[in-house]
Amino acid sequence: MQMAKKYYTALWPYYISTLLVACLLLFGISVVQAEITGATDKIYGHAPSVSGEISVLLPDGQTRLLNEQKLNQQLAPDMFTLSPETDGLNYHDDDGDEMSALVFKNPHLQWLDDSGIPLTEQQLAQPLATTFSEKELLLVASADINVSSASGLPKSNTVRLQNQYRVKVTAMELQELLMIRDGMPADGKQTNQLLAKVVNPNNGEPIAGQSVIFNVSGGQITSPLMTDEYGSITASFSNFKAGQTRVTARFNEQERQLLASFIADRSTATILFNTTHNYVIANGKAENTVEVKVTDSQANVLANEPVEFEVSNGVTLAAPPQTDANGELIVKLTSTRAGEITLKGRVPYSGSTDSAELEFKADGNKKLAKITIKALVNGAIADNKSTNSIRATVTDTNNNPLSKREVTFTILSGSAVFDSTKQIITTNTLGQADIQLKSDKAGQVSVQASIGSDLDASYKAAFTDVMFSQTINGAGS
Repeated sequence: MQMAKKYYTALWPYYISTLLVACLLLFGISVVQAEITGATDKIYGHAPSVSGEISVLLPDGQTRLLNEQKLNQQLAPDMFTLSPETDGLNYHDDDGDEMSALVFKNPHLQWLDDSGIPLTEQQLAQPLATTFSEKELLLVASADINVSSASGLPKSNTVRLQNQYRVKVTAMELQELLMIRDGMPADGKQTNQLLAKVVNPNNGEPIAGQSVIFNVSGGQITSPLMTDEYGSITASFSNFKAGQTRVTARFNEQERQLLASFIADRSTATILFNTTHNYVIANGKAENTVEVKVTDSQANVLANEPVEFEVSNGVTLAAPPQTDANGELIVKLTSTRAGEITLKGRVPYSGSTDSAELEFKADGNKKLAKITIKALVNGAIADNKSTNSIRATVTDTNNNPLSKREVTFTILSGSAVFDSTKQIITTNTLGQADIQLKSDKAGQVSVQASIGSDLDASYKAAFTDVMFSQTINGAGS
């Protein structure tokens, strides 16, 4: 009995559930059986959404239209487009899901006149001046935005966005450009400035919010730029090239130009030497020449730039005090003294320096050579061993020594012989030729030193006397 009681007690929940199902079926309520096999992600019930404004682009395809903006009457309505950018839209999801994508669909622009009547296809293609000069228009921009979330359900939604722009059509003119800062260094950093202005040509009223595109030949400028409340734009532009630069401003179909100037950057001036003539004769007339050029760090020439020079003593220097229009000058140097010299140059403003090694040579014209002779040692004992010494020196007309010249020594009178089998001696770098002679008989000896030849009229000679003293008991007297 106890056992049966326990059995019926265990079946009691089964009877209850069966009875409940039967009741539900009796009243026409369907039963769905679900099996939970494990934990699942939480399912949210809010769709993602988006709000904000759709941007309209002006005919340049870059500048965004503003509400209450004035439009040039030369533009046509069908030149305006919807911007594909989404930075003006705000995504939100009440469930906190992150956005997955935003997609534009069915974009549409509708133009309406001041009576709310849509513009015709013909009016959309015509310049605004044809029908709507100095009138107001309404532009309605709309699009379907498909927005998707990265998680949660539902994951996607389509939102219809629409916003309006009220604009006024007016005549516009780009006035002549005006330079307000010119002549800056061409270093790519410092800028010239110009002023551009857009106005209504009928009444001079300034037009704000207009895009003007600038172009600078060889330079850099920020473009496009927008006119301010005074209808003005101050454009700054730089250049690496000195000289005149053409600046062009474009506004719709209008174009204005002017010439701006950039100068070389004196603070980076560099001096450079180029020797064009060297090793000329030191006759006071022939010129060694050096070309000097001064440029800045961008290779722009510096005109009228002062340059200082320094050169060795005895050299005459002729040079202009400053560079010419090409940033150049020529240094001319003359001298009557043979030898090497150093020319130094300096740009005072920047401190840049350069130098050149130059040389003047003695006048090698044989007809102009000179020879002198003197006794270095005189009065030697006439013992046929001791020697007197004679030196001949060969120079040009300015007393510059002539090397590698053959000097012929000759005994003209007296009893003596040269202490060498050679009687022709070649001058050294100092133009000197030395020879010794000896004798066994006391007395005076005359010696001649000569150069050149009678055949070419280059013969030159010099003379000197030396004495040999007699010996007494082996000693000189």
